[in-house]
Amino acid sequence: MFIQGKKIAFAITLATVISADFAIANPIAQTPPPAPKTGTSGRPQSGGATRPGESKCPNANTRPIAFMPDSLQTTLASPIFWFYVPYSPNDVDSFSFVILDEQDRYVIPPKNIKLSGTPGFISLSPPSQSFEVGKRYRWYFSIYCDPQNEEDRISWNGTLQRIASTSTENVDWYRPLLFLAERRRTNSIDPELKAEWDKLMESLNFSNISSQPLVPCCSLN
Repeated sequence: MFIQGKKIAFAITLATVISADFAIANPIAQTPPPAPKTGTSGRPQSGGATRPGESKCPNANTRPIAFMPDSLQTTLASPIFWFYVPYSPNDVDSFSFVILDEQDRYVIPPKNIKLSGTPGFISLSPPSQSFEVGKRYRWYFSIYCDPQNEEDRISWNGTLQRIASTSTENVDWYRPLLFLAERRRTNSIDPELKAEWDKLMESLNFSNISSQPLVPCCSLN
C-alpha cells in the first residue's frame, strides 16, 4: 500500500473471507473465561449473541460488528481493534474489552467503559508493545445492556498471534481497514478516501454502514 498524490492503492484479496460459525464469549468474570473456539474464518464478526429470553439490548437496523476475525495473525506490535456500534450511549449500559495471554494473565483487565459519540465505528488501542512475537492472545468484547444483569450482553471473542515481520498475515482486509480508518479519522471529507472506504465495506458486505462516522471513542486507560 502506498500513497501517490491523493491516490490510494492497495490490493484487497478476499480469498480468506469465508463463512463460518463465530465463537461467542463467555461472561467476563474475575477468573479468566475458557479459551474460545477458533477457526479459519477471515470475516468480520457480525451480531454476537445475547442471553436467552427477554433482553434490554435495543433493536437496531444493523447488528453490532467486530471488525476482527475470530483468528488473526499479524505482524503489528500493537494492532488496533475496530468495532461498529449502532447504539447511542443512552441505549446500553457499558462495554468491556479484555485481553489474556497464553498463561491466562490479563494484558487488558476487565473494566466497564461507557460509550461516547456512537452510533459509529470505534477503535480500541491496547498499550504499545502489548503483544510478543510468536505468542497467542485471546480477546473478549462485550456490550452490556442491563446494568442489573451482566448476562444481558452482546459478545464476541477471538485469538490474535503476533508473527515475525517477514511472515504473511492470514487476513487480507485487516491492514487496508486500519490504513483507511486512520486516514479517514484525520481527513473525513476526502472524496478519494471515502470512495476507497466504501469499496472496502462493499467487499465485506457492509455497504449499509459505510457512511457511518468514525467516532472518538473510547479510552482503555
